[in-house]
Amino acid sequence: MITHTKIISIQKFIFAIFAIYIMSYIFTNAGIDNIILPLLAFSISMIFFVFGKKIGILAVIVFFKSLVYQHIIPPINDGGDTGNFNAMMLSYDGIVSGIEMLFHNIQSGYFSSIPPVGFMYYLESVYLNSQELYILIFANHILFFIATILFFKTLNYSNLIDEKYFFVFVLFLNLSPLVNMQISLFLKEAFILFFISVFLYFSIVRRNYLVLIVIFVFATMMRQYFSIILLSYFWFFYGHRFSKKVFIVMTIIIFLGLLYYQGDGANRLLYIRGILASYGIFLASPNFLRLINWVEHPLATFEALVIFITYIYLFFSKEKQKYIIFQVLIIYSLALGTVAVNETQKYYEKSGKIMQENTSIRGALGRKKTPIIFLNYYVAYLFFRRVRRKKTKNKNIERKK
Repeated sequence: MITHTKIISIQKFIFAIFAIYIMSYIFTNAGIDNIILPLLAFSISMIFFVFGKKIGILAVIVFFKSLVYQHIIPPINDGGDTGNFNAMMLSYDGIVSGIEMLFHNIQSGYFSSIPPVGFMYYLESVYLNSQELYILIFANHILFFIATILFFKTLNYSNLIDEKYFFVFVLFLNLSPLVNMQISLFLKEAFILFFISVFLYFSIVRRNYLVLIVIFVFATMMRQYFSIILLSYFWFFYGHRFSKKVFIVMTIIIFLGLLYYQGDGANRLLYIRGILASYGIFLASPNFLRLINWVEHPLATFEALVIFITYIYLFFSKEKQKYIIFQVLIIYSLALGTVAVNETQKYYEKSGKIMQENTSIRGALGRKKTPIIFLNYYVAYLFFRRVRRKKTKNKNIERKK
């Protein structure tokens, strides 16, 4: 029998957000050079007061975890998206002008993710009364923290996990090396993960369609295949209601549509190879068979090994969600195949080389694995739940003897 958590009070959440905004404004105008410590102290106190002890303790852990990662990973890399997003944030001089720029981005037909991501960071800077990078990166960690709570609430509401696993599940998700590497950079991953969980929560638990429309439009501007990410997760929650024939037909339609979208034969061949390569990214990225990954990214590589083991378990298990989860990976791989083509094209355009039919897939596709981190940790939960039940069963047998 699954026990359920309480549905989050929207009124309490809004109250906490407003109280933190007021205090950040007071701290900033009081002339305090480093507002993060008093602001965080107040924020964590507010979380304890509004949401209770469990979430309060998790908030403290997230706070210290974010400090560790900020000392390890510089938020801005040389070149690339991080610098572009930061420059775009600094270019905004008001919310109205930011919205106008977003509309111009849509009307131009060139859907760059730089304006919407820069605008999100700008909104954060307005809310926190600071454009200091370490404060905005901490906000990324808080967004992911909220995302993990909402995703657990959605799982629990859907009878997929018991309330007693709340603390452990949310804790380990927030300690994910892969995610923390991404959200500690000035990138869009924190926003995408936040939008995924909020969209699922407000469509499955709360059913507020106005919120869904706003989030869908904004998230799609950031990541054009956001609709397929959502489709993957909706299939995870509702796929059991449909037959395998529905899944096969839906997959074929999406595959043929995206294959036709690629254009010429070289791109189509690369798209198919990108789909197949996606599974390696899902299950073993960073590649734990490469020694260099253990040296450069030991925690993320260990995480990839653990995730790989849990999927092997799932493949041979009798879990009810087994086939649904692998179907979700198939759906999401259709999107990553397109990303593989785009990333490879960008690589060859920058290098000035000519792309051949047998060219290798290029680009940072490992980062695209981040949106399914919720699913990966649910599979890990199934694995460790099975291990725990087996140990309990063995203990009971020994007691009877």
